[in-house]
Amino acid sequence: MKVLIADDFKSNRETIREVIQLDFPKIKCVTAENGREAFEKFKKEKPEIVITDIFMDRAKTLDDIENGPGLTMRIKQELPATLIIALSREEEYKDAAMSAGADKFFLKDHFRIEELLSFIKEKISVLNQKE
Repeated sequence: MKVLIADDFKSNRETIREVIQLDFPKIKCVTAENGREAFEKFKKEKPEIVITDIFMDRAKTLDDIENGPGLTMRIKQELPATLIIALSREEEYKDAAMSAGADKFFLKDHFRIEELLSFIKEKISVLNQKE
């Protein structure tokens, strides 16, 4: 099982990676600092789960591949079964994330990490049943 984490802030990427690996030591976590790098790593690694920030600073528009919605659309075109979790500090980006194909949206400042881990655990259980 692999998880790809895309966020333009290294501290966010590393915190999410560390927490996931503490609870799920068998999961391989791959990180990327923008949507373009994330998509390249996605094509190479084929992770079952992608956790992406919605708005990453280098992008010009939300549907640009540098951002979460653009990344989400491209991943869903490539492998529609990929579970995508979108994160943002702004509620206003939720519609863009969900319209692009995200499976779950969390506000960065308003969720407990346990909620993310619980959602991942639930989805891992479902994925394992399909194998």
